Amino acid sequence: MLAVYLFNLAGYSLVFQLMINHSNKQASAAINTGNYSNAELVHIKIPVLLPYSTNWSDYERYDGEVEYEGIYYKYVKRKIYNDTLHLLCLPNYKRTRLQSAENNYARQVNNVNASSSEKTENLAKKNTAASEYDQFQMQYTLPAIPLHIPSFHSFISPFLTETDRDCLIHPPDDRA
Repeated sequence: MLAVYLFNLAGYSLVFQLMINHSNKQASAAINTGNYSNAELVHIKIPVLLPYSTNWSDYERYDGEVEYEGIYYKYVKRKIYNDTLHLLCLPNYKRTRLQSAENNYARQVNNVNASSSEKTENLAKKNTAASEYDQFQMQYTLPAIPLHIPSFHSFISPFLTETDRDCLIHPPDDRA
């Protein structure tokens, strides 16, 4: 029973990832040996804003993959021409099927495809008391702080006396 639980917990994901890695290695080997038809390649154009890019005369081999609308594509070649990245990709249908099978298995194991009546029944069982989500609100009241600013009008005067004016230093004259 423990083995079944552990397989449903994370084992199926590991098994699918191993199969996907094997599929990716097979696809890369087929691309490296040139075991594909040019008619199978999908052309993808991506605008690239490079200030001083040069046009490439030929395509170069490039590794990578992208998933678009549920289908996985392996990069085969790339080229930059007139501020556009041109990618030639090969659809990886085996990876697409494996990923779809993994998603379907995960949905079935986790009971995601249950009918709406079963979902509401399961949700009703999982609900807890609403008081669990109530937060205690604390209120603080601060007493008013008396603000007393001492008056310094006897020490500070906007007007300078005659003795203070004599102490002022004039800036040097740089015209000379």
